[in-house]
Amino acid sequence: MPATVTGARFDPSTLTGKPVVLWFWAPWCTICRSEAPAVNKVAADFAGKVDIIGVAGQGTKAAMADFVKQTHTSGLTHLADVNGTVWREYGVSVQPSFAFITQDGRADLRVGSLDEKTLRARIAEVAAGAATSTVSLPPGQTCSRAPDGTLLCGSAGPGQPKTTIPQPTGTSTP
Repeated sequence: MPATVTGARFDPSTLTGKPVVLWFWAPWCTICRSEAPAVNKVAADFAGKVDIIGVAGQGTKAAMADFVKQTHTSGLTHLADVNGTVWREYGVSVQPSFAFITQDGRADLRVGSLDEKTLRARIAEVAAGAATSTVSLPPGQTCSRAPDGTLLCGSAGPGQPKTTIPQPTGTSTP
């Protein structure tokens, strides 16, 4: 089982059958730091409807704990993904990123920062069960997980090529 930034054990099965948003961040990321207040506010507004979990990577547990304290996001659960397991599972190599996961386990990855209005609209869609977005997202990469577990990625902009990121067998959502 993964551990949280505070060292507590986290059981991913507690999220089964629930809409979830994973917020991938790094402790040194200034963009992540600047979007933390919006993530925190939207998480509070959707409490009990959508679980928002921070997935910290690319840093030490101490730096991750400092980020949580400094950004006042201790009300969220933050996983300490120091070895990058969760990041790799979702095809994340750049922070910030968001994985929007419906209650039936379909994941839609958005690479890049989201403003509060866009984040709120996309989370409302996930709460309603929408696997893909009708929200106008800023330019950047988006990915969706195919039924076979393959991650299909492409730019949000028109005319951009799609790429496929094969996923390791036996992976699952958190």
